[in-house]
Amino acid sequence: MENELTEVRNYIEKYYIKLKSGKIDEIHSEYLECLYRYNEWHLFKKEETIFKAKITGINEYGHLILTNEDGKENEFDLKEVSFVL
Repeated sequence: MENELTEVRNYIEKYYIKLKSGKIDEIHSEYLECLYRYNEWHLFKKEETIFKAKITGINEYGHLILTNEDGKENEFDLKEVSFVL
C-alpha cells in the first residue's frame, strides 16, 4: 500500500510542477492520448440516434468533442452520448 501511495504522490507532484510551469498544453495532450478510443472512428449513440464519429478533444468545460464523417464538430456533456459496443 505504501508503494502505491508513493506512486500516486509522485504523479500528482509531476503534474503539479507541469501546471506551475505553465505546461497546460502538454498536460492536455497527454490526457487526450490516454482517452479510450481517442481519434478513432466508432459508433456513438445520442438518445435513439446512432452515428459514426471520432473523439477529437475535450473543451474547457470537460465536454467531449466528437467529429463526424462530414467534419462537423459537436460537444457533449457527461452521459449525453455513449459508445455503441
